[in-house]
Amino acid sequence: MFVNLTIRNAFSPVILDAAPVGELETYVYSIVWLLIGVALLGLGFLRASLLLRQISGVVIAAVVLKVFLIDMASLEGVMRALSFVGLGLTLMGIGVVYQRLVLRQPKPFAPAPGRGRP
Repeated sequence: MFVNLTIRNAFSPVILDAAPVGELETYVYSIVWLLIGVALLGLGFLRASLLLRQISGVVIAAVVLKVFLIDMASLEGVMRALSFVGLGLTLMGIGVVYQRLVLRQPKPFAPAPGRGRP
């Protein structure tokens, strides 16, 4: 709530509830919340917390839904295509980083089948 009110105050410092929400403000909400999701993902890796990584996944998924349903509704033509490409590249980048960090983590030792203690 604090993040949303801070962004709203930056765009409409006098009247928070009555001023219309502009296109730029809508994009700023998406960018800031995407950055929060990525920060939660990084924090989840630093602390080895599955819960933080799951919360980051929910935040990023919510941002993607918002971008598709709200932000791109008013775009047409080349701008819509560029927005799709930008969002896709961002999600691919997050996926690549996530995959590299997950594969880099040491896996717990498991004895080979048939070679464990009887």
